[in-house]
Amino acid sequence: EARNLLDQILERNPENVEALTTIGQLYHDAGQTEDALAVYTRIYQLDPSQEGIGEILGRLYLGVGNYDEAYKFLKDPINEAIDNDNNELALELLDKLQDLDDENITIRERKIEVYQKLNRHDDVKLMFEEIAEIYYNKGRLEESYNIFERLFSLDPQDNRVKQRFNQISIEFRGRPIDTSRLVEKPSFDGMQEMKTSDSLEQVDHADHTSDGTGGGMRMLEM
Repeated sequence: EARNLLDQILERNPENVEALTTIGQLYHDAGQTEDALAVYTRIYQLDPSQEGIGEILGRLYLGVGNYDEAYKFLKDPINEAIDNDNNELALELLDKLQDLDDENITIRERKIEVYQKLNRHDDVKLMFEEIAEIYYNKGRLEESYNIFERLFSLDPQDNRVKQRFNQISIEFRGRPIDTSRLVEKPSFDGMQEMKTSDSLEQVDHADHTSDGTGGGMRMLEM
C-alpha cells in the first residue's frame, strides 16, 4: 500500500526526492539491492548534495561487489570520518573495501593513517608488512625490501620480520642482511614517518565540516 501511494506521488512529481528515498529504503529492506541502487542513483542524479547519499550508494555497491563504484562513492565519507575522528566508521568502510580488493595498497595506507591516530602500533606494523608482501608478489622487490628494512630497524628482536627480511635480501641483493648497518629506534615514533614508496592511487581529501551526527538520509546497514 505504501508503494502504491508513493507511486502516485511520483506520477505527479517524478522528482520528489522524499518519495524516492522512501522507495529506495523499502527496496533495501526487502533485500532488492539492484532496485535500491537504481532508485538512489536517481536521487543522486537529481540532488548529489543530499546528505549521506554518497555513503548509501557506496554501501549498496559494496553489497553487489562492485569495488570501483563503491570506492568512488565512499572516498569522501572515509576522508570526512578520518578528519572528524570518526575512526570506527572509517575502519568499517575501509575493511569492507579491502574485502573486495585484498591487494589494494591505498586502502591499507588509509588504515595506517587511522591506526597511527589510535596508537594501534601492532596494526600499523601489520599493514606495512602486508604492503611489503603485496609489492613482493608483484615483483617489486626494492619496495618490499625497503619496507622490511625499516620494520627490522624499528624492532630487530622480531624474529619473524628478521627471517622474512633476510629472505628478501638474499633474493633482491644476493646476500643476507647486514645487521651491523641497522640501528634500532628507541621507540615506536619512527614508524609514524614510514611511507610506502608510492601508491596505486592518490586519495583526494574532501573539504567537509559535518560531524556526521545530524539529519539526512538514514545509513544503510550492510
